[in-house]
Parts: sequence; structure tokens; C-alpha cells
Amino acid sequence: MDLGLTGKAAFVAGSSKGLGKASARELAREGANVVISGRNEAELQRTQAELQETASGRVEYVVCDVTKPEHISQAIRRTVDWFGTVDILVNNAGGPPAGTFDDFTDEVWMQAFEQNLLSHIRLIREALPYMKKQQSGRILNIASSSVKQPIPGLIISNTLRTGVAGLAKTLSMELAPYNILVHTVAPGRIATDRVRSLDEHRAEKSHQTTDQVRKQAEEGIPLGRYGEPEEFGKVVAFLASSASSYLTGSTILVDGGMINHYKKIKKRAASGLIGAGTLFHKLSKKRFSSLADQLSRLGSSQPSSVHTPAAFCLDELPLIIVKGERSSHAF
Repeated sequence: MDLGLTGKAAFVAGSSKGLGKASARELAREGANVVISGRNEAELQRTQAELQETASGRVEYVVCDVTKPEHISQAIRRTVDWFGTVDILVNNAGGPPAGTFDDFTDEVWMQAFEQNLLSHIRLIREALPYMKKQQSGRILNIASSSVKQPIPGLIISNTLRTGVAGLAKTLSMELAPYNILVHTVAPGRIATDRVRSLDEHRAEKSHQTTDQVRKQAEEGIPLGRYGEPEEFGKVVAFLASSASSYLTGSTILVDGGMINHYKKIKKRAASGLIGAGTLFHKLSKKRFSSLADQLSRLGSSQPSSVHTPAAFCLDELPLIIVKGERSSHAF
């Protein structure tokens, strides 16, 4: 299928590696002229050469630190100098640090805000005049599956990614009269350096190996594996194309069914429609046994009404379900 991207001008933020790079690769492969960006010029040069091997359009690069307004302004100007306009804007930035509420100062929060939310606002502000003038455009915001279900240990990311989704949904309504379509693209477990780093962090905290953490994560994904960056990039290319001309304001989960799978189990467990026996088959034997061990360690602290408790686990946060009601015990 021809996606109608030939000759379109795209700027992709944070695209020297990871999901940004995968998005830029697919856009260029489909014929778009793409400007990639990042802070490391040597890395950008390598990525440019790599993407050009499979590109049907041109690939240029610009050094851009998205926390610096002057860099953002220059990056959009360079895109227009090269390609005449901005048809497609892909907002992306490296993820904020992992941790819990007590781990972070105001300074860390502000740095993350500038990088992961304010940068999107600034890039949109710079690109919008060109899109409005031509009465068309695509704005795609790369966020996280945490916009649907917060991820434990990623409080800053959970907070700011939700802000990105709110921004995109609101803008989709404001910009619809200009035929500017806006979406949030929410990856789950995609095999990137960022996800590998998060797995390593979780492994250290839980005294497991990274392979064990990955295996546990894959057990909670209906497709049974991590996604590949190329698979994510293809979704971005579709949303940027004329094939998606009647879509706007959507949050697209690219997660192998992970979030909907968890929500379905959680709903059934909370309503009492799923018991321990059924849940045993929903979770792996190993994980269920581990949860059962945790339940047994509660000992006398268990509520007296517990007879056949079922354990529900979402991203390593199990809750006790007692006779269709969620107990106050969480571990």
C-alpha cells in the first residue's frame, strides 16, 4: 500500500537511536524527507548513513538538545530550509530516571518536565505555523503505555507522559479545522536500550538477573515477546500517512496487548468473576507460586474473611482479592 509519504517533510526529535530512530527509518523508507536530531553529532552522522541505505527520501541531521529553546527553533528552521515546510512532527525524548517519589528533588522534576513535556510544546509551537499555512499536518507524540496504566518505579515518566497524552488530545480538537491530525503513540515493552536499562534497574532492585526480569515481563504480554523497534516505527509511519486521514486524537498502544490483558484480568478479579484456580492459568506457575509464598508470609495479618485468596499481579504489584473485594493488603 502506498502511504503517500513521498516528498513529505518530517522532523523527528530524539532520533539518533531507539524509537525515534526506528520512526525516522520507516518514514524515510516510505519516501519522506527526514531530519533526524539528537545531542551527539557523531552518533547522528552514523545514524544518517545507516538510514540512508534503505531510504527512498533524503535524510539530514541537526544537533538539537530539546531542553534548549534556541536549539528547537534552529532545528525547525533548518528543516524548512532543506525541505520547504514541516508536514510531519514526531515528538520524542529520552526517558526520565527511574525511581519513586522520595528519590527526586524539584531540580530533577524540572529537568524531566523540560525534556519530556515542555520540549513537545515548544516543537509544536515552532512547527504549527507551517502546518496551518498549508492546512495539513501530522503531530505524533511518542509517550509510553504508562498513559493507560502507571508503571511502578517510574513516577516521573508516569506523570509527564500523561501530560503529553492530555496535550495531544486537546490539540487534536483545536487543530482539526486545519486538517492537522494529532496522536499519542504509546509503546509497551519494545527492545530498545531504554527498556534494557529499565530491566537492569528492576533486576537490581529485585535481586534477579535481567533475563529473569525480561522473561517475567514477557509472560504478561499476550504475544509473548518484546516488540521490535521496526514494528513500532511502522505504526508511526502509518499515522503520519494519508492512510490515517480520518484518525485524530487517538492514543495508540503498541504493546503486544499487554495493557488490555492486565486490565481484563484485574476487572475480572476485582469483580469476583475469576478465582485462584482460573488465575493460576492466567499467570505462569512460577510467578503464581511466588505470589502464593508472599501470601503465606502475611500470616496472621491476613483478614479473617480470607478463605481462597487470589493474587493479581500488575507490573510486580500484587494485590489480594478476597471474595470479589480488594483487600487493603498490598505488597
